[in-house]
Amino acid sequence: MPIPEAVLGELKEAEEVADLGYLSEQVPDAFDQTLEGIGRVTDIVRAMKEFTHPAQQEKSPTDLNQAMLNTITVACNEYKYVAEVDTELGDLSPAISGSSTRYSSTFLSMLLTPSALSLVRARRRGAFASQP
Repeated sequence: MPIPEAVLGELKEAEEVADLGYLSEQVPDAFDQTLEGIGRVTDIVRAMKEFTHPAQQEKSPTDLNQAMLNTITVACNEYKYVAEVDTELGDLSPAISGSSTRYSSTFLSMLLTPSALSLVRARRRGAFASQP
């Protein structure tokens, strides 16, 4: 049974109003960005769990590289508009004995010290452009 011309006209009009061409271009990118955001949130939650895990208060073999990466992930929102953090972490095996929570807290203090962030902001503005 053929589709009546009136229904076809309404469908064509609805397609134009919905701008299906635009949606077919934009929706895949929107899904990619959503998945990327979910991945970032997953990384932050994992890092926060490791960063604050109460069992890590006791001295135990600690991966300083992982403690630093967790700290950078947790603190990202504090510095993301003023600095980029590049990491070049060395091989630290065997693990160092200590409290990973304490190491992470120390790294956080170093990373977010107001004077350090002020220096980064000044460099971003070009205040130190003439210095090597």
